[in-house]
Amino acid sequence: MVPRRQHAGFSLVELLVAMFIAVVAYSLVVGPSRGQVRQQKLARCAENLRKLHMVLTLYANEHDGAFPEAAGARSSDEILASLVPRYTSDRSFFSCPATGHGDGRADFAIVTGLRKDSPQSGPVLLASDAQVNAEPKLRGAKIFADADGTRGGNHGAAGGNLLFTDGHVETVGAAAPRDLSLPPGAKILNPAQ
Repeated sequence: MVPRRQHAGFSLVELLVAMFIAVVAYSLVVGPSRGQVRQQKLARCAENLRKLHMVLTLYANEHDGAFPEAAGARSSDEILASLVPRYTSDRSFFSCPATGHGDGRADFAIVTGLRKDSPQSGPVLLASDAQVNAEPKLRGAKIFADADGTRGGNHGAAGGNLLFTDGHVETVGAAAPRDLSLPPGAKILNPAQ
């Protein structure tokens, strides 16, 4: 009989098992971290909106309580540009971290025609992530992304952030949690596309 040579290698089954274990371990590590990255971007976006509120409030304090408004403005870019350089020289917080712009380009929708002392009961929407359209939203209406996700929404299916006149920010899903009506004369301006 001829003696069998022993090979110091892996069998196909052993190799497949090792690859399966590596894939499972990778998915356990990377899967949750993607969700964490999304949550971190939402949180940084909310912080940028809070900074924006401080600048908008500085503006309103010098303009008898009126928030910025530009006659004939067609996008929020024009409103935010009016704040530089008098109220801020830092444009970085005009951008949402989820869009990847980071260049100071406006990523937020702004509501114009508002006053700090708005007669509405409760705080009024002042700014938000880019919206589906420039219409006031009723409870349950899409705010940030339409059905196929092609319009609005800096955060996609994760929803987005809403900034109110009192300075608080709410992170919400894609649908309006309540009526987001606007006072007469107010209108939503989305960022330029």
